[in-house]
Amino acid sequence: MAKETQVDQVNMVLNLLKKATSVQTGPDIYCNHAQIHLSINDMIIDFYLLTPEIGNYAQPKATHVQRVIIPLNMAKGLAGAIFDTVSQFERETGLTLLDTRAQNPPETIQE
Repeated sequence: MAKETQVDQVNMVLNLLKKATSVQTGPDIYCNHAQIHLSINDMIIDFYLLTPEIGNYAQPKATHVQRVIIPLNMAKGLAGAIFDTVSQFERETGLTLLDTRAQNPPETIQE
């Protein structure tokens, strides 16, 4: 019974999404970097485009492209969906994608 209810809910959401209207005001955007922040209620994802500075390729330029704010429970589901989708892509193509996230250096203790 619970399984049927869950399937009904998924189908209801999928049907709702098919009828969704878009409020997107411009073309799709591209970004190659994201920063994630958490508040007590939400996850904030800032998307950036990192490019070389014209005339000074040694100095990259960052342009903030978009901010998306989602509730924390949706963030956990989104993280799982992204992981599952990328894993399936890797299995189907035989490719292994590199993790290009900039890692924060470990904190150093000052005494």
